[in-house]
Amino acid sequence: MSEDFLGNIAMLTHSLQQLNTSRDPIPTSKSRIDLSGTENINFCSNFDLPIQKSQPLVAKYMPNLNFDKPSNITYDKIPVVQMNPTPVISTERRKETDRLLSLDPVVDIHGKFKVDIKELLRIEDLIKEYNQLIKQLRAKKTKLKNNTINHMVKHDLEVATMPKNDKFTLVKVKSKLNPTTKARLPINLTNYFIQEENFGKDKAHELSKKIVSWINKNAETKEVHSLRRYKYKNKIKN
Repeated sequence: MSEDFLGNIAMLTHSLQQLNTSRDPIPTSKSRIDLSGTENINFCSNFDLPIQKSQPLVAKYMPNLNFDKPSNITYDKIPVVQMNPTPVISTERRKETDRLLSLDPVVDIHGKFKVDIKELLRIEDLIKEYNQLIKQLRAKKTKLKNNTINHMVKHDLEVATMPKNDKFTLVKVKSKLNPTTKARLPINLTNYFIQEENFGKDKAHELSKKIVSWINKNAETKEVHSLRRYKYKNKIKN
């Protein structure tokens, strides 16, 4: 930036400062400004905002220039800003910080297992209570059902009509018994050898016993995990 240019700016700023100090107080909005004595400068007649006293524009953006004496422009030294030094973290503390940040939160791997066990025990207790109630209801139902059938058979009744459009109808139902149960299989085999093979009763019984023993011995096995619940008589001490 040339010295002549800076001198011109300083003189212009000095003239504007003298103009500000010599004129009337700051006019309010919508008033007229008297600019007599200034030539070749045209301003709008009305200003929406009042004129405010402030530092020269050059002084605002160039604070290091001294405008007290327009003929002498001095440059002040730019002050050096002293920055606080960055704190030094010891190697040991940095390693400990990294170690703490890398740690995973404590997780109980048996957390869900514990919840499942508690829920399982609660469900088993409920089932036990319900089974006792169902057992009583079934016994009562069987007794009432037999009494109803016996009464209808005795009095030759086919239909027992009840309220709400419900009714019981007495019918005969045939169902096949399972021939391979533990009790029926030996009897059925003995009857087979007697009726179909014409074996004697003792020989047929011996053969049927031998076959049943072979079947039980060579029966297919299946291994699965199961839970058995035991209750301690005395509470366990931790």
